Amino acid sequence: MENYHGIYKITNTQNNKVHIGYSLNIPSCWVEHLKQLVNKRHKNKELQNDFNKQNIDDFDFEVVHNLTEDEVAEHDTPYKRTMYLVVLCSIYVERFKSISKGYNFDNTLVEVIKGNKWVLNEKLDRNYLRKYVKKNRERLKALATGKTPEVSRVDKSESDTNSVNSKPKTQQPKIQQRKNKTNATGIHSVQGLWKRVIQPQSDISLKELRGKLCDMNIIEFKNYSYHTTKYGRTVGVVVDGKENTNGNGFRFNSVVLTDVGIDAILDELNLKLTD
Repeated sequence: MENYHGIYKITNTQNNKVHIGYSLNIPSCWVEHLKQLVNKRHKNKELQNDFNKQNIDDFDFEVVHNLTEDEVAEHDTPYKRTMYLVVLCSIYVERFKSISKGYNFDNTLVEVIKGNKWVLNEKLDRNYLRKYVKKNRERLKALATGKTPEVSRVDKSESDTNSVNSKPKTQQPKIQQRKNKTNATGIHSVQGLWKRVIQPQSDISLKELRGKLCDMNIIEFKNYSYHTTKYGRTVGVVVDGKENTNGNGFRFNSVVLTDVGIDAILDELNLKLTD
């Protein structure tokens, strides 16, 4: 196993019921499943009941989809990777019929898109997955039929990160690519987005916008200035900009929005990026 990101299946060999799940660390996930089952604290009551009546050897654990290097490179942040696994998990849940004939409660992808649940961020997940599914509809159909997914491959001989088909090897070049794309629109700050796009379409104030971004855990206010959050940087919606010193003598980095961040904010406000 080259990495530990993927889709796994737990099979009850006595009745052929299965549970489909996803994880960024499959070995640890399996250990946690066993720990909960042995201690009779598993959240899946049906799986727990069958485990209580049977032997541990009656349950098989296997990886049914291990992310390739290309899939990992394409989904280059923990957030993107997790969302991709949610999509893949949906495909395998349907393939193995693990809701009607297995242990799964529901299809997480379907429930998130409906707005009934969320995975990592209540504000971002639904919009991100709706866009992802719409954009990759044909590719997902191919996956559903068992075909090898087409992914954007990493061109190790190509240094131009602006190439359509090339993907950067590390997260930092990817962030730089987002900054370049955002700056190409002339929008890179929260205030700039508010002034150029939000204010003409909405009566929301700049203060209200910043408050909403704080609620989304994208930015935070401390030491008299707004800062990016670790979560916001991790999921790739903001990056740290130029270091400054505010009027109270505290140093801070300006908040720079990425193209992903702008899309997420406008989706949350039901607004569109104008020309």
